[in-house]
Amino acid sequence: MIEIPRTGGWEEFKTLTSKISESVFGVHDVYFVFQGKNITAGRKLFNFDYWSFQKK
Repeated sequence: MIEIPRTGGWEEFKTLTSKISESVFGVHDVYFVFQGKNITAGRKLFNFDYWSFQKK
């Protein structure tokens, strides 16, 4: 789980990282679950630009 902070604007992007604690091999489905907090009526939750995995 990763907490996503407010960025200050719709076109203000942040790069966030998180470590995977286990070794992963093969092909897997990836699911993202977004749970908005304190979202007022009519406001959008987020602008999700892209994601990627990097092998280290």
